[in-house]
Amino acid sequence: MKLKNILLASTAIFFVAGISACKKSAPDNADPGIETTFELSGDAAISDNLNSDAEFVFTETAIDNNLTQNTPMNGAGSTNVLGC
Repeated sequence: MKLKNILLASTAIFFVAGISACKKSAPDNADPGIETTFELSGDAAISDNLNSDAEFVFTETAIDNNLTQNTPMNGAGSTNVLGC
């Protein structure tokens, strides 16, 4: 009976110690505005890159299918983005 109580008590202590060790406290001087700005600027850069890639693919497809409604001039043509 005494061994069972010691085992139960030690399990409870280890459980509480494990939970409290995982808690992270925010630093006192943390500015949430800086973190938000940094995250939003990263999202904007990713969005710009994806938009640029999509624009290249749409332009390439339009040129390949003669959907640009203008006559190709010297030097104007496919940029070979699609590779097919």
